[in-house]
Amino acid sequence: MGGFHLAPTELANRINPTVQDFASLNPNYIITGHCTGAKAQAELTEKFPQQHITYGVGTLFHFD
Repeated sequence: MGGFHLAPTELANRINPTVQDFASLNPNYIITGHCTGAKAQAELTEKFPQQHITYGVGTLFHFD
């Protein structure tokens, strides 16, 4: 859970390795904030349609 700071154009080359690292972990959830960047969030949603959740200020999560 967090902002992964992949929004700047100069960090675009880190998006695919990050997505692949998450795939190797097979997480229950990947929760990203705005500073993850729209491109990275789109790729995470494509790869993890059930696990990827975006959040903003005031979002509440309840985990069992």
